[in-house]
Amino acid sequence: MAALCVPSCLPAQDSSQIAVKDQGEIDAFVKAFSQSDPRAKTVALEGFLRTYPDTKNKGVALNILMNTYESLKDDRDALSAAKRGLQVDPNDHNFIFVAVKIEIDECNRTGDAKTCNDAAGLGQRGLTIPKPSDYTDDNWRTTTHVTYPFYRSAIALARPEPPDSPKMTNNEVIQLVAAGLSDQVVTTSIRQASNRSFDLTIAGLIALKKAKVSDAVIAAMQDSETPAQTTQTNESAQLPAAQPPAPTPDNGCSDIDFMGVSQIQGSLTGGLWIYVATIRNRATYAKEVDLEYVKNGAPASGTFNVGPGQKINARLDVNNNPPTDVHLTACR
Repeated sequence: MAALCVPSCLPAQDSSQIAVKDQGEIDAFVKAFSQSDPRAKTVALEGFLRTYPDTKNKGVALNILMNTYESLKDDRDALSAAKRGLQVDPNDHNFIFVAVKIEIDECNRTGDAKTCNDAAGLGQRGLTIPKPSDYTDDNWRTTTHVTYPFYRSAIALARPEPPDSPKMTNNEVIQLVAAGLSDQVVTTSIRQASNRSFDLTIAGLIALKKAKVSDAVIAAMQDSETPAQTTQTNESAQLPAAQPPAPTPDNGCSDIDFMGVSQIQGSLTGGLWIYVATIRNRATYAKEVDLEYVKNGAPASGTFNVGPGQKINARLDVNNNPPTDVHLTACR
């Protein structure tokens, strides 16, 4: 496993270190990673991996590819390369670290539970990997000093994914009809079901009819598959029209990304953690960002200047207890 490079880097490859399958493969690999233009290098490396999908150099090629995508600020493809690399070596710190960094950003930006939980799982894995045999103690301390705060931040993002609600199927409709419930009750149950999966193929419709499901109920099943065209009942027609939600007040932070809180152990703080909030400004001009948080049980706040297109680590506290409830309040 290659030593972690932070920030993203990879030493120049020596062709004598490349695992050779045939001369054509090694020539293609050397040509790909020798490209001076980063975009041309990614195209060449992707082409090499398609041509030689079983190459013994897959992990090295994906490391170079991932780091090159990162240099181009192409997070989507860098994450793809990292995930492919983890299929080759699930315990490679380079792949785990890059994947965690990108997914922390994506989780904070979108709040997607799957992304947040994937980042948390990778962070947990990163914390449990033992020191590889080819790492010196100093190299391992340097690596974990950089990576562990990210891994712990990722773990803190874990959130429960909402369970899928049970689906209403043809079988449930048949059971309701067999129980003697009226068409009105059955059709109301169909329209109120939040998750439906009806078989409305010819075979499905014939089976419903044989089970003595009425045409009115079958029509409700068909309407429920296209909610935008659902027939409005007399009862719902009498209700007042729903009012649109009130617009969310603009606090000026639409182009500011709050990317979470990390901890760094400072050499001048007596071993105490330095807690920082990572803030990115996507605007083309500098902005002042107001943060509020709870520090040692008491409310606290701070204002930080973030330049155009910049990402900063705003220092919140030096303590063994992390600040909580950190959030943006205003930007200008």
